[in-house]
Formats: sequence, C-alpha cells, structure tokens
Amino acid sequence: MGGLEEIIKQINIEASQEADDILKSAKRDCDKLKADNKKEVDALIETKNNQSKADANLALEKMKSGAEVKKKQDVLRIKQKLIVETIEKAHAKMASQDADKYFDMLLEIAKNNAHKEAGEIAFNAKDLARVPADFEKKLAALGLELKVAKEAVNIEDGMILCYGDIEENCTIQALINEKKEILQDKVNKYIFG
Repeated sequence: MGGLEEIIKQINIEASQEADDILKSAKRDCDKLKADNKKEVDALIETKNNQSKADANLALEKMKSGAEVKKKQDVLRIKQKLIVETIEKAHAKMASQDADKYFDMLLEIAKNNAHKEAGEIAFNAKDLARVPADFEKKLAALGLELKVAKEAVNIEDGMILCYGDIEENCTIQALINEKKEILQDKVNKYIFG
C-alpha cells in the first residue's frame, strides 16, 4: 500500500494546490469586482453630489431672485406710499394757508380754469365767510367775469366754477387728481432723485 498512499498523497497535494490556485483566482476576481463596483459607486456618489450641489445652487439662485423681486416690490410699495403721503400733506398745506395766500392761489386756479363767459364761483361755508372783499375786483383784473355765489356748496376746499348747468370742479383734490401722474412723477424725482 505504500504506492497507493503515495498516489493519494500526491493527489491531495495537487488537489490542495489546485484548490489554492482556484481560491487565489476567485479572490483576485472578487477583488477586481469589488474595485470595479467601488469605482461605479464612487462615480455614482460623485454624480449625485454634483447634481445635489447643482440643485442646491439653483434653489439658492431662485431664492435670491425671489428675495430680490420681493425687495424691489417692497421698495416700490414704500415709495408709492411716501409719494401719496407727500401729496396728501401738500394738499393739507395748500388748504390750510392763511386767507391771503389761499385766495391768491384760488385766483391763479381761476385764471387757469375759467371759461370766457360770465359765471359764479362757489365756495364751502368756511371759505365763503372769509372771501376777501376785493376778490371779485381781482378776478375782473384778470379778465374774468366771475361773481362769488351767495350760497355755500358742499366741498372740502377750493371752488366750483359755475356757468349755468356747467360746473368746473376746481377743488384742490380734483386738481390733484387731474394732475396725479405728473405730481407723482415730480414727487418721486424730488424725494428719490
């Protein structure tokens, strides 16, 4: 049996050697597969990271853009509010002038708005009570045929020019409304340059 044992021993050595070679080959294949998979995973992670960064940058840009639009809208709203407040203050200041300045202003308004024919000027009760005695003479000196109406009208300030059935609304608010866009532009330039 010595020869058989020797053959078996040789077969075991060769089988063990072949098993080691197969294991080494399998390990190399496994290591290569792991390395390839790692490269794929790393590439996928890098792609996802880049996409995430791009998405984050896009979202940030959208947020910045949205914030910029909101800021501009807020600034515009504040500017519009300041313009309206400035015009309202100017209206109040015009309406609260002392009688001489107030009626001089109304003479200028009458000069710019009166018709050629004869008519009347109607005031509110407060202004009717303080019309200067020479107001009609000053109107005539401007070439206007206007008499002060004896009855007060329900207006805040300014006057109504009456020509029979035709009335010209020359209240301060009506004149401001008529020139609103021009006034807003002028106030905007004055306040904000």
